[in-house]
Amino acid sequence: MEWSLSRGYDVVATMDADLSHDPEALPLLIAAVENGADLAIGSRYTPGGEILVDWGPFRRAVSQAGSAYARLMVGVKTKDCTSGFRCYSAAKLSLIRISEIRSEGYSFLIEMLAALRGLDATIVEVPITYVDRCHGSSKISKSIIFEALLRTTEVGIARLLSRARPRP
Repeated sequence: MEWSLSRGYDVVATMDADLSHDPEALPLLIAAVENGADLAIGSRYTPGGEILVDWGPFRRAVSQAGSAYARLMVGVKTKDCTSGFRCYSAAKLSLIRISEIRSEGYSFLIEMLAALRGLDATIVEVPITYVDRCHGSSKISKSIIFEALLRTTEVGIARLLSRARPRP
């Protein structure tokens, strides 16, 4: 992200390199940013989005519960908080101190969402079809799930504390 910003790009996109995110959907995400969104998320859970993967009940529950918990803690209406298929407006992204994001795993996505929410960013979801990876294997582990739970809880506590502080 910092590399893209330092080279003057207007839009910065992220996606899974295992091709579970269809690159053909990228123009839709870019168009959403060009039309005013600060963040466009390729969403499996918004109307029109779908998952064509046999994850099994545990993996599906982790994904859905993770997004629901993140939605609650971050304070957004976003249905797919854990999707890594995203396009960011460089103008809004440049206001975030990316180097201060602490997450190593998937919770990076939640920290970025919280940072953008704190900037009153316009966040939209674009329906995508999520397919089984073509290459590699899942990197989700107990430690990544624990980190996501911890970081997401920290984000929620920080949000609640900031609302409780009196404003000058």
